Amino acid sequence: MLHQIVWLRLTAVAAGLACVLVGISLSVASDPAEHSAGVTRAVTSPLAISTAVAAGALISASRENGSDEEISVWIGTGRNPQSRGIYRARLNPTTGVLSVPELAAEADGPVFLAMHPNRDRLYAVCHVAGRAAVAAFAIEGNGRDATLRFVNSVEIGDGPASHVSIDATGRTLLTAQYGGGSVGVFSLAPNGDLLRQTQLIRHDGRSGVVADRQDAPHAHWTG
Repeated sequence: MLHQIVWLRLTAVAAGLACVLVGISLSVASDPAEHSAGVTRAVTSPLAISTAVAAGALISASRENGSDEEISVWIGTGRNPQSRGIYRARLNPTTGVLSVPELAAEADGPVFLAMHPNRDRLYAVCHVAGRAAVAAFAIEGNGRDATLRFVNSVEIGDGPASHVSIDATGRTLLTAQYGGGSVGVFSLAPNGDLLRQTQLIRHDGRSGVVADRQDAPHAHWTG
């Protein structure tokens, strides 16, 4: 079986019960080492027809015997009050039709998502028990039957993160804290479960070019 991770940047709008894809740019990473994925644009909230929510989306594709199968699209919705967590839609690679997203796992403000190289763990930077954390979810089942199961979480310790990524070996997870200006380093178990935070790297410096926005470091991305 050939596993692929596809990067997705899209803007979508909903009309009635249909999600209409407006803009999409895809690139395929067939090498398992190329595994991180996410979205910096917006997708439609499945709970509001015309409300756009900041989201992170991750696409995992499985193709068997060369035949096209529906692709699971995991969507992180941020802390939008209309969202309940991580959603899942199905993308038909032949027709380009994206199904209406359905709730896959409840989570508080899952801003960005990343997938383990083994394709069986999904990570979200979110809030757990009111504290900024990174959470691991097990991806169970395939195709139409794919679901998420919460595994565990580890507190970040420097406010909420804006990005999460996994190294190519699947042993280390990184988070970027925009407000705190830091990068968190976390160790992963062989099966992809979160173990512990091993380092919190606090950055220094400022540019000051834009007043009130560049008076301190702001980590946007890790990878």
